[in-house]
Amino acid sequence: MRAQRRQTEDSKLNEIIDEIELRAEVEIAKLTR
Repeated sequence: MRAQRRQTEDSKLNEIIDEIELRAEVEIAKLTR
């Protein structure tokens, strides 16, 4: 998921996207247990 994304110029936006991706990965991990 993370590898496909390009970094944007907005560092705050990057932080938000990183957090969303992390939460998504956690939820996916919960579902696949």
